Amino acid sequence: MEQINKLSLPATILIVTVILGGFYFAVEYNKQRFIEKQQQQEKLDRSSCWVEAETYALKRYKETCTYDCKEGYYYEMDRDHYFTTCLIRKGLPIKP
Repeated sequence: MEQINKLSLPATILIVTVILGGFYFAVEYNKQRFIEKQQQQEKLDRSSCWVEAETYALKRYKETCTYDCKEGYYYEMDRDHYFTTCLIRKGLPIKP
């Protein structure tokens, strides 16, 4: 009986350590997945802002161009403005 009591404390410590380690691993794994999903969403949002900015800039160019207008051209300043506006609207950081 005394031998069982001597083994129960180390066994309990080992079991608790395994459980806590598994819990810690699960939390860190989920945190990493969340960060990766957030980064992927940010890339998609930035990409859609870029397409939106080019579309609006081209539309404005076609509406305002009066001399030597060329298909596919747009005002870069307008594009950059629309892009920044879209990023702000979506709450994304403005990177240079």
